[in-house]
Amino acid sequence: MPQYRRRRYTVLSAVKNFALTFIISLLVFSLLAYFIVGYALNNLVGIAGGSDTSETTTVPTPVITDSNGGIIDIDLPDTGTSFNLLLVMTDYEPSFYAYDPAVLETIFGKKDETTHEPAPLPTDLAAPRRVALEPDSDPEDGDSIYGDNGDPMIPGGFYQSTYQSVTTQAMVLMRFDRERSQVTFSAFPNDAVTVMDGRYIAVGDIYAKYGKNILCDAIHSLTGCLVDGYAIVHPDGLKALVDTLGGIYFNVPCEMDFGDVIIKSGNQMLDGSKAVRVLGYGLYVEAGQSREKTAVDFAGAVMSNITQITNYPNAAAVYRSLAEYVETDYTEEMFLENRDFIFKYAQLPHDTRDPVMRTMQVGEKRVSVLDSQATLLRFSDYRRILTDDSEKQ
Repeated sequence: MPQYRRRRYTVLSAVKNFALTFIISLLVFSLLAYFIVGYALNNLVGIAGGSDTSETTTVPTPVITDSNGGIIDIDLPDTGTSFNLLLVMTDYEPSFYAYDPAVLETIFGKKDETTHEPAPLPTDLAAPRRVALEPDSDPEDGDSIYGDNGDPMIPGGFYQSTYQSVTTQAMVLMRFDRERSQVTFSAFPNDAVTVMDGRYIAVGDIYAKYGKNILCDAIHSLTGCLVDGYAIVHPDGLKALVDTLGGIYFNVPCEMDFGDVIIKSGNQMLDGSKAVRVLGYGLYVEAGQSREKTAVDFAGAVMSNITQITNYPNAAAVYRSLAEYVETDYTEEMFLENRDFIFKYAQLPHDTRDPVMRTMQVGEKRVSVLDSQATLLRFSDYRRILTDDSEKQ
């Protein structure tokens, strides 16, 4: 073999041996470093009193037990039936206003003995006289002031020459749809006009004029959706309900100025008093904001609070605590029969389906009118077909 070839072979062999030795050494030292560093870290963590957090840990699923200690599966069974529940909030506040006994009899089915008669206006408004008006004690001289409308007021009540009307501040039809596995909300504007007995009437006035049963029938006629139950709450009841729940975390859509208090926009915890104010607010100016949308969002927030999975084992107690503040014909038995489906609320998609509105000129005013035919068509796939044995969707 020529000499230059031997030298070339020797150089290549040396390079090859060096590379092989380098790679083997690198692997050996890497393995040693891995184990040494891991050992050191484990000992350091142990000294600090912690645990090895180098790996991602999975938070265990909370275990919910019943009163007997039995474990309740978080994956609730697919039981229950579809139902429609009409949620109504009124402006009925007997602590402040006088109401027509005939109206109260329509609403409650009997005369409300706790209300008071309207006090006559003083003949001389320049020197208002004292009038004892429930729930006031006899106010002291000089306590009378004038309201924005010019009527003299006294603490806790108002001088009234006429009865206060009762209207609905919010009205939402909530549908738990088992067939579609979703929850649908439909809000009805309280100032929207519809036809009853051949006359136009505002939706918000139906409750006081005809009562809760006719109101449910009216919603059924407008949508074709049979109302399975109603839940009616008055301001005092809503305050107590929200406070009982520990407040409601809610995204207030805009800043709301009530004169004596301003509620800022954004996510916040609302107590009962603020919740009543937010639901009664009507001075929306931004597109996409309305009293109806706020009512739907608030109903959803309340449902999220009620249907927390930790409340599942105590569903009966939850129902009873709510029923103290709400007038409803959706019984505890019905609630428990649909408990599994109701407590799936957070897992279900939520949708809205609003009635169809059109405007109409009445004198010098333009009013919103519920388009009954178009609304029936919009809700047509939610109607129930009544059979001899059962109701099917």
